[in-house]
Amino acid sequence: MTRRHKITDDLVTVLRGFSPSDFPGSIDYGARFTTIADYLRTSVHTEIEKSALFQSIADGSIPPEQAVYLNNHGPGHVAQVNEQASRLLQTTEAAISPYEVYLLLVAIQLHDVGNVYGRTAHEKKCQTILASFGAPVVTDDIEKRYIALLAASHGGTVNGDRDTIGKLEQRVDLFGRSIRLRLLAAILRFADETADDYRRASRFAVNAGLVPEHSLIYHVYSTALHSVVVAGQDKEIRLSYVMDATRAAARYQHGNSNAWLLDEIYDRTLKMHQERVYCMRHLPPENRIDRIKVKIEVYQNLAERPLEQPAKTITYCLEEKGYPQTPKAGIHDLCPELGGYGGQQLHDELAT
Repeated sequence: MTRRHKITDDLVTVLRGFSPSDFPGSIDYGARFTTIADYLRTSVHTEIEKSALFQSIADGSIPPEQAVYLNNHGPGHVAQVNEQASRLLQTTEAAISPYEVYLLLVAIQLHDVGNVYGRTAHEKKCQTILASFGAPVVTDDIEKRYIALLAASHGGTVNGDRDTIGKLEQRVDLFGRSIRLRLLAAILRFADETADDYRRASRFAVNAGLVPEHSLIYHVYSTALHSVVVAGQDKEIRLSYVMDATRAAARYQHGNSNAWLLDEIYDRTLKMHQERVYCMRHLPPENRIDRIKVKIEVYQNLAERPLEQPAKTITYCLEEKGYPQTPKAGIHDLCPELGGYGGQQLHDELAT
């Protein structure tokens, strides 16, 4: 029988609180995780931004002057994703088994490591590093497969389809334990989406004018996001942004165009809303987040006048509203198993 527990602490702390008897084969999975996390932190995570930058130049896909200087994808970001996944599980009171905790934590450790080989399809490249893990870290290839699937589902596409979680099995039996793959993938993916606050930005480099113009908007966005609160009791995420008038008045390079910071916030929060809708369908109804509340404060000169009131405050709520849209191809978009079968095909069959 698979026993599940409500999470009351940080996931790493929870994992280390279980005994080997809670895991398949009475193996100390807490110690295994520590070995994996320590190796990745010291040998891989610290190299991600630099390696991604170098690889984008080396493969010729981007001219040197356009290579993107990523915001934090290293140990700090991994800690943020773990923090957001822990909060999501804690505040929604979702229950999870010890072995599921382990698989989720290793997938969080691995989800961005593929960036060391370049940004393109980075979510799938984690398997290269995972494959190098041997006994006693990961002893079974099938376990590696499911960890890689979880890590890879945080983004990208499967055969051109962005529904990466839907391509996973609902649940699998692994070493006598029932593992809910889609649930774990949804937790990882939404935790990653909400782990984008000020801690990801190179704030000193931004303030010193050292970040390349084509990368600046990513760092400025993260700098503005000072608070992400997962309020599971209220079934909502609360985002709080602060910007000064100078950044509000500036336009930043964004691909082949320019964008205002406010419009970038609108776009990014809309994407978070889409990710929420997508990920929450894979959680039990009682554990879902229903809305995202956003507050943006704009100040004239907060650095020199900390008591000043905001010059402008913008608030909005992202949640499902109104009557559902009909898919472009009607029922065939929602039910691909029909294979385009319709009245004409039925007529033709009956006529023969």
